[in-house]
Amino acid sequence: MTVDKRRISMPSGLGEHIWSAGVLGNLHDAGIAVATCTAGLEQEAFFASCLTARTAFRALQVMQRSVTSLPVALRVELGGVDWAAWEDLGAILPPLTAAQRDRVWFAVGALVPAVLMALRRLRRRQPQRFNPAGFRP
Repeated sequence: MTVDKRRISMPSGLGEHIWSAGVLGNLHDAGIAVATCTAGLEQEAFFASCLTARTAFRALQVMQRSVTSLPVALRVELGGVDWAAWEDLGAILPPLTAAQRDRVWFAVGALVPAVLMALRRLRRRQPQRFNPAGFRP
């Protein structure tokens, strides 16, 4: 069976909206994962716990990939986040040097909360951005 592509009509911007909602959702869920598994930990305890650190590394990698794929306009809308620091985080796979550990801990303590706060503000202002079915042309 073949599909006549001329008969499929998608409103302009729908694909971008669905993609954007997915990236925002991934960013949020990974940020919550990092915040949950690092809550109440000090830096040394965090790095001493292999399971916690490995879980946080994976979530940070999801966040970093999501951040780097965000369009500039959406980064501006989110505001208040050090996007350059996210891009400079680099590969965060063990074993880590002392400088890399400091960057990871900075991400855990400052970058992740900043992104979560920015996402919370955006969700209050524009909840449809987080809903793939919330597209309005």
